[in-house]
Amino acid sequence: MTTLPKELFVFESPKTLAFGEARPFSVNFTKLGTPDSAGTTLAYKSNGDSASAMLSGSNTISGDIVTMQKFTPTAADSYRLVASVTIGGSAAYGIVQVEVLPIIPATYAVGVNSYGSAIGVAAYVPRYANKSGSFDDTTRPSLKQLVAWIDQVSAILNAMLASEGFTIPLTDTDAVAAVKAFVEQEIASMVEGVNGSGRFGPTGKRSKSRWELLNEDARAFIQTFYLGLERLGAARSQSIGSEIGYRKTDASGDEVPPLFQREAFNERYQDWDT
Repeated sequence: MTTLPKELFVFESPKTLAFGEARPFSVNFTKLGTPDSAGTTLAYKSNGDSASAMLSGSNTISGDIVTMQKFTPTAADSYRLVASVTIGGSAAYGIVQVEVLPIIPATYAVGVNSYGSAIGVAAYVPRYANKSGSFDDTTRPSLKQLVAWIDQVSAILNAMLASEGFTIPLTDTDAVAAVKAFVEQEIASMVEGVNGSGRFGPTGKRSKSRWELLNEDARAFIQTFYLGLERLGAARSQSIGSEIGYRKTDASGDEVPPLFQREAFNERYQDWDT
């Protein structure tokens, strides 16, 4: 009888498939021994749900190699295929991780009033992007979620800019570049947060909620740069000079006396023509 090691699992290198492709995968059990029987294969989705309905045919043995049932994925996702066999009367398992990629990556456009891009965010957090330097359906967060965040943060910023009298969205090249930098770096912090790090990370590592941090960041940005944005050329219906006003009449139409009058502060007026 074959003496089996304590470890009864064989992990093959991760594999990739293009969505629409189908093929069987193989597991080499040499380090455990020659399988007595081929057993069956089970498949699981990334969320743990069964995907075994995507398998067809049966496992086959050729020496120490077991070829699994044919795998025909019905959606782009990460899958785990597990082949169970018997070696020397004991159960052993071969595991293959399969990444199924869409032939054409999903694309999502940011809103017309938004600032920034997925590629711009990825430049700040490359470890969480894909090999192409952006985000897609398999990254954390996904491209769709990232674009939604860009729109949401941009909307918060636009609301604050609008309260300061700016015409939304900003269109001046330099002003847009400044706001874009803020949005992309804010989103980069959010990406770090969902991956368990940074100031937007797990609740136990921060004293304020993510919403409080986000709003504080946006307010600080507006308060620091609103005058500079206007001078760069950002359209603003309410300029710094128009914030101080004077009404000649009150709500009922009666004249309003000036706030300051001559001699109000012991000023003496000299009429030099008399």
